[in-house]
Parts: sequence; C-alpha cells; structure tokens
Amino acid sequence: MPDASAPRHKPDAPPTLSHELRSFAQLAGPMVVSRVGVAALAFTDGVMLARSSAEALAVHGLSESLMGRVLEVSMVAATAGLALAAQARAGGGAQAARVGTVWHNGLALASGLGLAALLFSALGGPLLRALGQPPELVSQAALVIGLIGLSAWPALLGLVSGGLLESIGRARTVVLAVVLANTANIALNQWLIFGGMGVPALGVVGAATSTLVVRVLMAAGLLAVLWQAGRHGPAAVYGLRQRFGRAAWQAGAEQRRRGAAAAATVGVLALVSFGLPVMAGWLGAQALAQMTALFLCLAPVMVVAWGLADAAAVRIAAVAGSGPLAGADFHTTGWRLMAPPLALLALSGLVLATASEAVLRVVLGRPDLIADVQPLLALGWLVAAGDTLSIVLGAMLRSLGVLRAPFVAQALGSLALLPLAALLAFGAGWHLHGLLVAHGGIALLRSVVLAVMFNRAARAHDRGCDRSSPQASSTFATPAAAALHAAAIPLPQPPSANPAAPPAGRSP
Repeated sequence: MPDASAPRHKPDAPPTLSHELRSFAQLAGPMVVSRVGVAALAFTDGVMLARSSAEALAVHGLSESLMGRVLEVSMVAATAGLALAAQARAGGGAQAARVGTVWHNGLALASGLGLAALLFSALGGPLLRALGQPPELVSQAALVIGLIGLSAWPALLGLVSGGLLESIGRARTVVLAVVLANTANIALNQWLIFGGMGVPALGVVGAATSTLVVRVLMAAGLLAVLWQAGRHGPAAVYGLRQRFGRAAWQAGAEQRRRGAAAAATVGVLALVSFGLPVMAGWLGAQALAQMTALFLCLAPVMVVAWGLADAAAVRIAAVAGSGPLAGADFHTTGWRLMAPPLALLALSGLVLATASEAVLRVVLGRPDLIADVQPLLALGWLVAAGDTLSIVLGAMLRSLGVLRAPFVAQALGSLALLPLAALLAFGAGWHLHGLLVAHGGIALLRSVVLAVMFNRAARAHDRGCDRSSPQASSTFATPAAAALHAAAIPLPQPPSANPAAPPAGRSP
C-alpha cells in the first residue's frame, strides 16, 4: 500500500507516446462507437432525405437546428452526473448501492426535461415564423418539431440507461442496442420516407416518425435490461430496484449540479448552432439546404471528435487520480492526447481534398446538391477543425476542474459570432460564405484561447502535484478517474530498466 504521508514523486521516465496512445485508444474506442451510434439516427435521416428532395433536407435542417439543440442541452443535463455511478461502483461495499440512486435521479431528470422539450416543441412553428423562416418550410417543420418533442422523453431515458450500463461494465449491451436501433431506423426510413406497402411517401415527416418509434423501442429495451439486472447476479448489489423517494432525490443534488453546469456551456454553443441556420433561412430555402447538406457531410468528423473529447477528459481525470504516480503529468499527457484529434482532422482534410466528389455522392446522392456543396467544403472543414479542437480542449480543461474560464471563452466567442456572421453574410454580401467564414474564424480563435488556458492550467496542476501528497489508493480525485478504475483500464506505465521493480511512487 502506498504511504499517504510520503511526498509525491514522479518517476524520471514518463510514459512513452506509444504507451499513452495505446491506453487512450483502449479508452476512446468504446466511447467513440457509442457516440457514433447515438448520432447515426439523425445522420441516417439526413442522408436518406437528401435523396428525397432538397426541400425535405432543408426542413430537416431547420427542425434539427431548433429541437436538436434543445435535445443536446437536455441530454447533457441528464447524463453529466452519471460518472457518480462509476465512482460508487469503484467504491464497492455499501457505496455500490448508490449506483441505483444515480440511475433513478437520472431517470427523474430525463422525465422532467423530456416534458419540458415536449412543451417547447409546441412553440416551434410560431417561433420559426416569428424569425422569418421560409413559409413553405415552416408548415412541415412545425409537424416534424412536434414529433421530435414526442421522442425527447424516450431518447433521454435511453441515454441515461445506456450511460448507466456503461458505468457498470455493460457497454456491449449498449453497443448492441445502438446497432439494432440504427438497423431498424434505416428500414423504417426506407418505408416511410419513400412510401410502400400501402403507405404514401411521407418524406421528412416519415423520417421523424421512424426516429420516434426507434427511440421508444430502444428506451424500453435498455430499461428492461437494467430492471432485470437488478433482480439477481452481480448487478443486484447496485440497488437498481430500490425505492426512489425524497431521500434519494436529495442525494442527487450533486448530480443535478453537474448537469446544470455542463448544460450551461452546451446551451451557449446551442444558441449559435440555432442562430446560423436561421440566418441561412433568411438567405432562402436553397441556402438552408446547402448548409444542412454541408454539415451532414462533416457530421462524422464532429461525432468522432465528441467521443475523443470525452475520452481525453477521462484520461486527464485519471492523471488527477493516480496518473502522476504512474509517471504521467497533466501537461505532457494533455498535449499527447491532442494527437488523435489532429490526426482525425488531417485524415478528413486529405479525404475531402482528394475524394470530395465521392464523399458527396455517398452522403448526398443528388447531383444538384453535390454541385452546390462542393465549393463550400474547404470552409466547412475549417469550421470542423476549430470546433473539434475547442471541444477537446474544453473537455480537458473541465476535467482539470477549470470550469469558468472555458465557459467564458465559449460564451464570448458565441456572442461575437452571430453579429460577425450577419455582417459578412448580409452587410458584405458574402451570403452563405460569410456565415461559414465567421463560424470558422471564431472557432479557430476560440481553440487558440483554450489551448493557452490548458497549457497554463496543466503546468499549474503539475507544480501543485510536485508539492502535494498522494491520495490513498482507494480515493479518486474525480468521478472520471473512478470510472476509469471501474472499467479496469490501466494507465500506461513508464518503461523501467528493472522489469521487476514496482511502479514509481508505489511500494511492492
């Protein structure tokens, strides 16, 4: 056992880059697969609607720009505190029963947020009309927004239950559910969007109906798995079937606080994500369809970046919990973890530069959309680059406990973006190009600011580690570090000249 009173020393040899990246790949792989699966429903809808008509794609983009952002904020608020379940599981003993409390509080949050999203969806049509969106799109968009509002509750229940399953080591169940959900969504889309077997072609309304059905089935399946797991077997110790009352609700205060903090940051970005399509709508239905198609092509990059950001945050948290004892440090680890997102951007840029037409044919299919979107790909890639770097750096900063600075940076950037976009698009007459230039420029600037913040914060934490004492072996600095421990994902160990020697900072 380590001596809690001993000074904390870092070994002379930090983990090699190859050790670090192998450990990160083991951690990031399941997270990326899970995020890709969740996002694939909307991506599949967009791809299939692009083959239906440009107008259907524009309606899809307008509806998602509003309700998609509402769902994003709700999802973050409902799931941000689920790391507490992994922490409780890692604690073992009586603490393991808190896993059920975390799940029940997550379900309560999901229910409240789902009801709020449904009520908000009733305002979708009037809001879009008030914002001057094309009338020929608003009537269909209002119906689609209503269907998305209906699917919000099951979507949130499914995400909370899936996150809980990941926390107790049942990630394969979530992957299976996601694969089945996406398979069913493709089949239903083909039937409802294009018609058949006595059903007329419903277009974008059919896609929204398919998503509603799939989300209900996926939520029911994941809830049933967890409820059944609570009856017997290893998961019975987690208290999944315990009664949820006032005491359990009060015990979820920290879980709600974390959700609110994360939702505040995402909410600022969601405002921009809604504002730019609204401006594109002012330019006309064709411009809105072009922007929707462009970001549809870039969606895979952003979804993978989302998974990499979550994994990087957990890895940084693991350094906070036990990494320095294994030879890592915040500064070195953080900048090494930027290698995967940079490689992602380099690969995506190479693909778009050398095979853009092939990518557009696969995603969009329609020659008219391909011709409109191809000239915009370079600007779109710059937007994706800035947003990817910002997402990863912001996640690592929050994992260091630096919450206010990244929020302020993102808020100020978002407040500057909308006026700049309006100036370039309408004042300078750059139209859709102006919106993309503003978005890409602000995103890249924001990423530079966040990089400087992370560099300073990481060095400050490293200096603090040099002066601090180690934690007891059963204590974790953050829930994310506990999650890493619970998942049994090892930290990379530094190479040692004596293979029999114990890791630095630990006794034999």
